Amino acid sequence: MANTIAATHGEDAHLAGVHEHGEHLVLPQHRHHFETEEQQREAGSFGMWLFLLTEIMFFGGMFFAYLLYRNWYYDAFVPASNQLSIPLGTLSWLDATANAG
Repeated sequence: MANTIAATHGEDAHLAGVHEHGEHLVLPQHRHHFETEEQQREAGSFGMWLFLLTEIMFFGGMFFAYLLYRNWYYDAFVPASNQLSIPLGTLSWLDATANAG
């Protein structure tokens, strides 16, 4: 990294992949719309936390709805769970995981 930053002018800069874009220096590891590595890292971190938050909200809502309906319609869930086939469910899961890749 030190070599990349040190080579900011002339032929060395061209060989290191460093060039200027408008008012700021663009290093090879930067995307063109970020001014600094810190800004790029913060944007990536914010995006990951936002993704995790939306996943928690979505799956939290799904589990809550399942538990709510299981509580409201308990009499329907009991006979339905007795009709499930463990070998068939295992075979379906193995097929799904084998074809996922």
